[in-house]
Amino acid sequence: MTERNTFMEVLRWGLVQIPAAVYHYASELDLEPEDLGVLGAAFYSYTHRCQPLLQKGIEIGQIMQCYPSLSKNKLAWRISKWNRLGLIAMDESTQDREFAARRISLAPIFCKLEELVARDHPEIDVRELQDERILKQELEKSHARIQELEQLLGQKRQLEMDTPPSPHSSGFKMVADFISQKTGNLIGPEMHKAINRWLNDFNCKPEYLIIMLELCFERNIYEPREITTIARGLREASITNLRGMQHYFRNIVDKPEFTLSRRYDLAMEVMEFGNFTGISMQGEARKKIYEKWRMEWGFSEEMVMKAGEIMSQRTKNGGLDYVDKVLANWRSKDITTLAEVERDSNEFRKRAAKRAGRLHSVRPGSADHEEAQIYVAPHVLEELKSKKA
Repeated sequence: MTERNTFMEVLRWGLVQIPAAVYHYASELDLEPEDLGVLGAAFYSYTHRCQPLLQKGIEIGQIMQCYPSLSKNKLAWRISKWNRLGLIAMDESTQDREFAARRISLAPIFCKLEELVARDHPEIDVRELQDERILKQELEKSHARIQELEQLLGQKRQLEMDTPPSPHSSGFKMVADFISQKTGNLIGPEMHKAINRWLNDFNCKPEYLIIMLELCFERNIYEPREITTIARGLREASITNLRGMQHYFRNIVDKPEFTLSRRYDLAMEVMEFGNFTGISMQGEARKKIYEKWRMEWGFSEEMVMKAGEIMSQRTKNGGLDYVDKVLANWRSKDITTLAEVERDSNEFRKRAAKRAGRLHSVRPGSADHEEAQIYVAPHVLEELKSKKA
């Protein structure tokens, strides 16, 4: 029998095998049904496409070959989610490659499954797992304590931001109005905190800050964190006049080392954005678009990431154009925080639901449509009859 059998050909492709424990602990692992489907492709790639003992982890392109209809944006979003949950590990040595050539490891999810099984079945637990569990508990306690301290510190800073000292209230308005006029945007929470810090912690006068900001804006420096670095340097150098400030900018800020440091921070953000969304950010033009969002439009990194997340969720093959439109829409509405984004989305959904309900209520049914008649006034009807005669 030499003819090819279709059923045998299907078997030759292999079967997708997923550990049943993944389904059992899916809720604890924070996995949705869509996650399980994509994980199946990852397990298949690991068992059928990788070379044993030679290949470390699996390439994302191998998953895409196994699941061709899965869009790159959605796959990138899933991989980013698994990485945040600690279910996979990203190979840092491949992060500068194209999206399909990057590698991930599935080892962390097996470690988590092992911990969950050992937790629910103490009789099969071993000493090593007990030691690891104790260490993990201590780390979790330390992490919880750190989060608690960070929360207290954040509340303290928020209180300081909400209640600025009265001597600086007019000065704050002067600096904030100058920044809004120069950038064309209202100041966001990050810039709000920075202005309070420059006025209160650094004891800078409003006129002094306006001169410093003018010199920063001339060099396309708009990031509050970078401006704070410059303000700290001026304070440490005890510079109090315009001539000293100009000398500091020429000899420190304009040096390549300072620019390289800024570019390195921005380059890391660009690479992180590409990893999160699956969009290739290799071209110089793409990097300039990202720089426009951050520097010219003044959006924070978390706002840009939120726009990328919306693009990944709403489109199959979205790109920078979609993200640019989302951010442009927020800019036109003066939306600068994640809370404002959530509020705007809720209002849009309410308006859409109300509009849909109104259209549904005025749309006539088939019976009403058949019985509908047009009313014509008697004198108009007589006039029409006379013209026809």
